[in-house]
Amino acid sequence: MPRKGLPYFGACKSWPAEKLAALEWICENGVEIDRATFLGRVAPSKLRSWEKVLGYRDGRSMADDWHVRYFRSPDGEAHWFIHSAIEYVFARPETIAAIQ
Repeated sequence: MPRKGLPYFGACKSWPAEKLAALEWICENGVEIDRATFLGRVAPSKLRSWEKVLGYRDGRSMADDWHVRYFRSPDGEAHWFIHSAIEYVFARPETIAAIQ
């Protein structure tokens, strides 16, 4: 059973250079999922924090933004969303290392 509460690992714009192959792999092999599935693995409080950073305030919600897309790795150990063509990845460091 997949573990819940995946931590934030990084965004493509600040991704560690030595782990770029892992980012490329997850982007090429990602499986699109719905928001509810994403929230089953990433704590809603973590996502709410990102929503505030990304400007979702005053009644605006990322849930209503049809431009945002959600993905998971084939094994379900990494999840990410794409907002404004930037991938925000939630995964344990050992998962990224294994993909690398």
